[in-house]
Amino acid sequence: MSGERVNILKDRAEFFLGLAEELYERGRLDLAFFHVEQACQLRIKATILRFVGEIPRVHSVRELLGMVAKKLEELNCSRESDMVVGFVRECREVLMDIEDAYVESRYGVV
Repeated sequence: MSGERVNILKDRAEFFLGLAEELYERGRLDLAFFHVEQACQLRIKATILRFVGEIPRVHSVRELLGMVAKKLEELNCSRESDMVVGFVRECREVLMDIEDAYVESRYGVV
């Protein structure tokens, strides 16, 4: 069942990304970023589900990536963990923008 749930999350993430592209092309940047954030969140949660067996009730993309890095470290995959941490550091501003755009598009405020 876990493998099936992983695939469902991955499929949904891909669908959200496709919607984001369509909305971007139509000039609806607010909704496009909402869907980008959802795509990121679901894809990362699919990875966590695969490794841990459950989906965390966390919504911050950066926090979810931190969970992935921690689990990789626990699995003695230090190199991969370092890559995730490096990605988060390198893309911190972009990840924060995605999270802020998600909140703004959903609630109308940051």
